[in-house]
Amino acid sequence: MLFQNIAGIDWLVWIGVVAALMLLNEAARANKWVALLLFVGLPVILTIFVWPTTAGPDSSTGTWFHWVKVYSALAGCLGFMALRFSPKFQHNKWALIFPPAILAFNIMEAVIRDFQVKKGSWLQARAQTLAFWMMFTMSYPTFVTDSQFSVQSTHSSAALMTVSALALAINVAVLVLHVYRIIKHRRNVLTDDIYAGTVAHDQVLADNTPADQQPAGLNLKK
Repeated sequence: MLFQNIAGIDWLVWIGVVAALMLLNEAARANKWVALLLFVGLPVILTIFVWPTTAGPDSSTGTWFHWVKVYSALAGCLGFMALRFSPKFQHNKWALIFPPAILAFNIMEAVIRDFQVKKGSWLQARAQTLAFWMMFTMSYPTFVTDSQFSVQSTHSSAALMTVSALALAINVAVLVLHVYRIIKHRRNVLTDDIYAGTVAHDQVLADNTPADQQPAGLNLKK
């Protein structure tokens, strides 16, 4: 088992947290003023009046990792918001480099963090839900460490090794699929959409592109 016994109330709280993150994410995606309130106004207030106390040196969230993570996630939110609401940025090739760049930066933070502990330890939605979660945990760090809803790891070597092996196998399978599509369809990894032509890719493109700007021949859901 990966975790100690999880009570029914813990599952309900988990569902509630996930639902809240999803609702906040959709609210921010739908309206730029709501997004500005959540990703600029709220963080400014928390940075000045809350986090110096709740995420200070003696807190479980008072590390450089948590501070860098929350601000990099917020930067990602603002960048994605600019791409979503500003036609100028949508047609700027340099601006379109931002999504993979901020993702790479977040991964780099996690890798650096893993090297310090010395032991095993869709982009916009990920950035926004991460930002909300980091702001919450930095404001109420005991929620995930000492509250009645906290769930502790069993630290079982067998369970950790099983999940790690499964994750590695899945990632290798995704890599193989990725390389297969590149070779089969002769795609350029820097300039082409590797998954163009698949239903999942083309449906997302259609859902986020005005009808008069959609390319012909999209493979959409029936």
